[in-house]
Amino acid sequence: MMTLPRIRFSWAHPRRQKTFSRGAVAAVAALSFLSIAGTTLTVRPAVAQGSSSAVQTPMAVLWKYNGLGYSNNPAAPIYADGTIYYASGKILYAVDARQGALKWRFPADSASTLSEAVIAAPVIAGDTLYVGALDGLYAFDAAAGTKKWYINIPGGVTNSPVVVGKTVFAAGQNNRLYAANTATGDFIPGVWSMKGKEGVDMGGDVIAGMTAADGYLYYVTGNQVLHKVDLSSGVQRYANRVEGDIRAALPAVTGETFYLITGSTLSKYRTNGVRLWPLRLPNDAVAPPATDAAGNVYVVTADRYVYAINPSGGSLWRKSVRVDEEVLTAPVVVDNLLIVATALGGVNAFDTATGALKWSYILTPSGTNASYLPTVTNVAATPLVADGSLYILSDDGSLTAFRHDAPDSQPPTITQMVPEPGDALNGRPPFHISARVGDVGSGIDISSLHVKLDGKDLPRRIQGVDAGDKEGFSWDPNDGSVEYYTQESGAGRGSSLVDGHHSVSISVKDWMGNLATKTWSFVIDDTVPRRAMKRANSANGGSKSGTKGGSRGPGGAGATPGGPGGGE
Repeated sequence: MMTLPRIRFSWAHPRRQKTFSRGAVAAVAALSFLSIAGTTLTVRPAVAQGSSSAVQTPMAVLWKYNGLGYSNNPAAPIYADGTIYYASGKILYAVDARQGALKWRFPADSASTLSEAVIAAPVIAGDTLYVGALDGLYAFDAAAGTKKWYINIPGGVTNSPVVVGKTVFAAGQNNRLYAANTATGDFIPGVWSMKGKEGVDMGGDVIAGMTAADGYLYYVTGNQVLHKVDLSSGVQRYANRVEGDIRAALPAVTGETFYLITGSTLSKYRTNGVRLWPLRLPNDAVAPPATDAAGNVYVVTADRYVYAINPSGGSLWRKSVRVDEEVLTAPVVVDNLLIVATALGGVNAFDTATGALKWSYILTPSGTNASYLPTVTNVAATPLVADGSLYILSDDGSLTAFRHDAPDSQPPTITQMVPEPGDALNGRPPFHISARVGDVGSGIDISSLHVKLDGKDLPRRIQGVDAGDKEGFSWDPNDGSVEYYTQESGAGRGSSLVDGHHSVSISVKDWMGNLATKTWSFVIDDTVPRRAMKRANSANGGSKSGTKGGSRGPGGAGATPGGPGGGE
């Protein structure tokens, strides 16, 4: 078995969610990866069907639609004919892809919802939207948003449906695969009924979802078995044992081969089930991999590192890259970009060839409930790319559209300066200087952030890297806080600011090149009694607690519609 060079790290396993483990949520989110090559339909919700997928960086916000939130929502949005379709808990939305205006909502009554939640991406075929929910399978008129039919499936449907020709397939939580007529919802008789029961036995519970390609269905069951099923006959072609954690084991098919991640082992297989090679990663994967047209594969592990592997099993990048927060869903490859979304609203675009960061953004949470405004939001749904736009669904219920040509002429904001301008303070260490920077248009380009104290540039500490006693300022991308502390020496006054006037200067650009600068001064007087210093990340009473690591996010099952800001 090949092994990548091991990276030293320290990582604590995140808390378990109330219903799904973090790994299971990431796996369910990855169910949006469905492709049926060589049939009458191609469905790959992560990259829009029937559209140009190319995107350019940097990007800025084009529009934002606010719906009802659903904590750690794993159901990825999809695109068809100028419309984005997405589910947030028990509500379905159809939104105009260019303007962000609501086309329809189901149920149409704003006080009503579906009986059960949707936790997998819907699928569209022709004029019909197919949606698997925790009470069964639905079919809707894609243009009008009216229900065509519904069939109850025991245990509900937690995987995206698969449509081939005039048949829609759905995996029930009773471990059976159902085939129904796309027009009527009637179950298909014959090979799709066994021993008087509808559906065929899948061999176990499907944990990480299903991938359809070339008329076959690939999936891994909870008993660690890899299956390949012929969708024309229901016949199982093989059932092979695999080893390791299978929560992210969604086969990623590319041509005549596919990749499968089980725990920390990435394996490449031929579609006939023969394994070509295994590769051991330094840590377990948190989501299924993404692949590009050249057969390269991209994997995110629990320590937040992103690895790029070539078809032979070697490293594609000179070194791996690391994202700031935990990853809750599968990454997406679009042309030469790898899109990685994270908890706490992070969106990152990396160059697939080098791993260089091309653009990043932190989503600002919003809400439709005037009595509850979330402070943070998570992205647990696979990003969508369509017609040159990137669409991110966050668990506050918001769908945000980004484009390279979206207008952004406003510079970043620099606020909440500490010390306050003109203030007089004791300068003994540790002396605290801080501010908050933000940009809602294209996001902060961290490489442009500079802080000066009395005209001297301060070095920047890299987030998550222990800098020891080295001097420098830190920047938290989640709340935009910039902080600097003078260092305390053994004598207690080694880095004291001398009495007199001092100045702080901060300059920063957004990704579109708009520049913001702020300079302010204060007075050091050691005869002034020391007092507690304000902190930038608490200046407005905000808190980051309660959502990091895939715990309950702002959507909340009890959230209700209404209030400002969105379509609800």
